[in-house]
Amino acid sequence: MAKFLTYETEIIQTDENYMWTTEHNQLFQDVDGTIYLVPRFFETDGYTIINLFAPIAGNRLENDIRPAVQHDWDCKYKFSLVVKLNEYELRQKNYLRTIFKQIGKEKIQINVCEDIPVRYLKVIPVGFKSANFKLKRMLDCIDGMQTWKKRLISIAVFLNIGWFTDKASKFNVKKLYKDIM
Repeated sequence: MAKFLTYETEIIQTDENYMWTTEHNQLFQDVDGTIYLVPRFFETDGYTIINLFAPIAGNRLENDIRPAVQHDWDCKYKFSLVVKLNEYELRQKNYLRTIFKQIGKEKIQINVCEDIPVRYLKVIPVGFKSANFKLKRMLDCIDGMQTWKKRLISIAVFLNIGWFTDKASKFNVKKLYKDIM
């Protein structure tokens, strides 16, 4: 079963309209057990919604944006970062840990991911179809989002011609947590 290993993405508004920076590393475990990392300080627009459809689809940040963050990473770089450790090993090495977070008057437990050394990561190319199907699996993990909205987003990404026209951004994995800021 696919699941997010880390808490909902916390974001900071950038100077650019409709762009945010993630505050924390994000981990997603896919149905086959593969764990994907999106490093902290990655810029995203959340769910891209054309202004014409915004009244129907809702606000860009109305829902958990973790699927959009991973999909934006895949689209920008055309590769994914795969963690070579499983969930148990991540916890044993203290890269994935549970902390308490104050939300209003309530204290909850959340999972956070510390910076994982590059030696535990693998870069794998990602194609148009695989990025979009991964997004669909991630959307299925999100509670509280209407099914019709998940389907609309899944269909919309397959209409994204930007994948074919935009070149992959350059990225040096050895400077993983430095290049993104």
